[in-house]
Amino acid sequence: MHLQVCWNIIPGTAFFVGAQLASWGTAAILLTACLAVTGVSYRFGDFCLVNEYKAASTLWGPLLGVVAVTILLQIVT
Repeated sequence: MHLQVCWNIIPGTAFFVGAQLASWGTAAILLTACLAVTGVSYRFGDFCLVNEYKAASTLWGPLLGVVAVTILLQIVT
């Protein structure tokens, strides 16, 4: 949407597929790294949560970074 609104570029199907693969691939890699470092445990019934050990640097830090970039991109658009 940013490309269409700000730059008047209409992305094609290849861009859409590439963006989806990059987004889901990055999320999968970061989640795998987080679970490998911190581990996971069942605490609230059927919900499994990330353990507290290094969760700030492996889960919440990257998550807040993505949120900040998203908010900035929305404001610019």
